[in-house]
Amino acid sequence: MIEIGGRMKRRIAVGAALGICALVGWQARALPDPAGAEKFHASVRAVVEKLPEKSGSWTSRDLPVLQAAVELLRPNVLHQRRWVDTRTGEMVTVLVVHCGDTRDLLGHYPPVCYVGQGWQQSGITDWQAELRGSVFSAPEYEFVAVKGGRTEGLWVRNAMLLPGKGLGRGMGDVQKAARNVTRRFFGAGQVQFVFPHDYTEAQRERISGEMMGIYGEVLLSVTGSTETGMEAGTGTGTATERGSSGVAGEGVKREIP
Repeated sequence: MIEIGGRMKRRIAVGAALGICALVGWQARALPDPAGAEKFHASVRAVVEKLPEKSGSWTSRDLPVLQAAVELLRPNVLHQRRWVDTRTGEMVTVLVVHCGDTRDLLGHYPPVCYVGQGWQQSGITDWQAELRGSVFSAPEYEFVAVKGGRTEGLWVRNAMLLPGKGLGRGMGDVQKAARNVTRRFFGAGQVQFVFPHDYTEAQRERISGEMMGIYGEVLLSVTGSTETGMEAGTGTGTATERGSSGVAGEGVKREIP
């Protein structure tokens, strides 16, 4: 048996203490910053509250939000608005959701929500949009249902909004973000453009572009912008960078750990 002298014992004790301090410091650094997350949530709400009710020939009205959706999502923002073009009579419903905790958004996307309301998914393709010099692609879903003996349909263009990461295609991106304990308290969001079934692809593309112009600041407030002090990255590679500012922009200070 080897005996350890008093000096060696003291060295071991000091080394152990330093190791514990380093471990505690690392764990504290890895924990989320609630104050920073709350500040971020407030900044998103402020941008949504500034949305205009009119833009060009478009006018809008807020739609009622189901209490069940509020209880399920516990949203920081739940915005649902019907827009009508007074020149053409065209319309689109826009939904913007931001949950304060990424985990609350899990499972909330068109293939689950619309099917749960009695719609049947009959197709899926991609749609492309440009935001601040960046082009991204995301899913467009086609849903149909028989109501009152008539077949009705909807087109739903959807994109996930990931703070500090950019735009995502689907729930896999949200699940990945939810596993990151240092990010998930900044939440995650979603934007949807919902069109009548008889609208052509050209109509949907044009209207989507006009809505992106109206909601651009909102999307940037969630995914990252210079105003919030967060970096917006491509995240899942769904955005193609064209400029230094936008969804896939770089050079913006990162404040999320």
